[in-house]
Amino acid sequence: MREFDQDWFISGPMDLEFKRYIMLAKLKRLSGFMQHGLIWPVIEELEYQLDFLYKFKYEKETLDDKMKVAKDIDFVNFRIIYEVPKDPISDNMQVMHDLANEAIIKFEDLYMDARLAWREIEPQLKISWIPEKKTSLADGYVAIIHNRTTIYFYSFKKPTKLGSDWRTFEINLIKEEDFNPTKLTEFHKEINKTNPNVLFARIDYNISYPFFDAIMPVAKSILYSSLMKDFIF
Repeated sequence: MREFDQDWFISGPMDLEFKRYIMLAKLKRLSGFMQHGLIWPVIEELEYQLDFLYKFKYEKETLDDKMKVAKDIDFVNFRIIYEVPKDPISDNMQVMHDLANEAIIKFEDLYMDARLAWREIEPQLKISWIPEKKTSLADGYVAIIHNRTTIYFYSFKKPTKLGSDWRTFEINLIKEEDFNPTKLTEFHKEINKTNPNVLFARIDYNISYPFFDAIMPVAKSILYSSLMKDFIF
């Protein structure tokens, strides 16, 4: 999801009140997504925006340091007083800098709320291995059981030990079925016939959050963590 790209910050009139109005309107929409349980899209959006704002703030402050010229000497505290020369571009840059400072605070506040929601979901998801946990890491399958109403079957490739994280770990949806324990057993038997060495996990939970925009990313993170910690490479 890209609720708003970087144009809100870098384009249009460099008026602080105008920019602030756009920022607050977009934040209101993101807060609305949060209220509907769309946790992961909000986290992704805020990380994208914060990364850009942190970089801008750093570059602006670094440039200011390079452009400083000596203005006076403070003989009391024995230090040189510097100033940044004024020009039309620096005025616009200052508006953007002030806006970045405000936006970072507000985005970080909402980001913390989204992360708290993530941490509320995480302990509610329980992973188990069928019929039991094997020792060696391999390719596999996971069945995510959505509130005992739907089963989502995914396949996955074993992650590499270096150069990856749960975000780049790929799991692919094979099918979804109405919940029935028999379907889970049948799927496992079918897979086991062709390749008895693959891993097979199930993840259960019983909380009311949207599956694809909240539950699935957390489940993916939990699965990746278990694969990296609990198996031999």
